[in-house]
This record gives sequence, C-alpha cells and structure tokens, in this order.
Amino acid sequence: MLLVKGNLFDTPSIPSASEHFEVLLQESGGQIERIISHHYASPPDFWYDSPQSEWVVLLRGQAALEFTDNTNTETILLNSGDYCRIAPRQRHRIAWTAENTLWLAVHFAESSPCD
Repeated sequence: MLLVKGNLFDTPSIPSASEHFEVLLQESGGQIERIISHHYASPPDFWYDSPQSEWVVLLRGQAALEFTDNTNTETILLNSGDYCRIAPRQRHRIAWTAENTLWLAVHFAESSPCD
C-alpha cells in the first residue's frame, strides 16, 4: 500500500511579497495545491484566467480577491475558513494577502451533465 502523508500547516518560510505553490496531489481530473502567500499581491494588470474550475479555502490568514468581467470589478475579502468557487475563465487576481496566508486550492475540470 502506498501512503502519502504530510501536514498542511508545516510550511516553509518564504520571502516577503511572494508566493509559494506546492502540488499535493495531481490526477487526470485535476490537482490540489497548497499556496503560501506572504504580503503578496498579483502584479498590476495581471489576471488569472484558467480553463478549469477552482475551489479555494483560506486555512490561515486573510486575503482579498478581485474578479472582473472587463466591465466591472468586484473584491471579496476572505478570512480563515472562508472558501469560494471560481468558475472557468473567471478572471481574478490577488489584491493582497496578510503575512503567512495559507490556501488550499483544488483545480478540476467541469463535468458534463451526461458524465
């Protein structure tokens, strides 16, 4: 039996104003990654635009995410324990994070109603 064990809260130190990504599990339908943010913000005018759905939970810290449809921009605040689902092609960016913010992100393909 192959057992993979770890601790989500056993995180490396990272420099200020940066992020660290670590893939914890990758399967054909998607992946789970741990993200550590330390006073981080996406670069100006940078937007994530993934073809996959994403579900994120903030395990520790605080962060603000911005979403845009090219006409309107909305900002949501996330505190420890908050989660949100980001639809495919939903343009979003990190407005800011607190020190040592810890995320868990699940990326997955949308299933069709016939699956």
